[in-house]
Amino acid sequence: KIMKLSTDRSFLNSLNIVSDNLEGYLLPDTYYFFETSNEVDVLKKLKSEMDKIFIDDAVINQMAKLGMNKNQILTLASIIDGETNLDSEVKIISSVYHNRLKKGIKLQADPTIQYLKRHKKSKNKVYYKDLEIDSPYNTYKRKGLPPSPINNPGRNAVLAAIFPDKTNYIFFVADGTGGHKFAEKLSEHNANVSQYRRWRNSQWIQKLNT
Repeated sequence: KIMKLSTDRSFLNSLNIVSDNLEGYLLPDTYYFFETSNEVDVLKKLKSEMDKIFIDDAVINQMAKLGMNKNQILTLASIIDGETNLDSEVKIISSVYHNRLKKGIKLQADPTIQYLKRHKKSKNKVYYKDLEIDSPYNTYKRKGLPPSPINNPGRNAVLAAIFPDKTNYIFFVADGTGGHKFAEKLSEHNANVSQYRRWRNSQWIQKLNT
């Protein structure tokens, strides 16, 4: 019933959602419900909690400065949410994507590819062949944001999308410890990528020897 409601056009209209589904509009959090609560009650609650973020005057003013609407913010937030589990990084990653959007550079975000592969066993691994998938959600082939969110982003990711750090970073890559290394120039980024690949290879060798 939850999944059916999430794409029900009349239900979406009742929530003022123009997207094709509820993905991205439900705030992940801990909630308490009465035993008598039904699916509609639950979805409305999660949607209303997400809406509360967007009624703050500071948020409204900042979105106006960015020239972005709610769907765009939630779409960007969902990508940020898919990139890291570290709250300390979300605003920096947000700055990278905002910088790319301003410069007209493709986002090249792996989470959007993982979204396209979400029903496959290898959904978390991104191969070069996957970058050729023809879809408006493929940020390696299309400039700008995808049409809609790719997950339900948490509060920190949403606020990071609205209030990014001010940086000149254009690139980032995993550092092997759960975080990322950021760079302004391609040469710096390539060095970071090489370092990550050396670390990854060392992990494979270590695994083979154990």
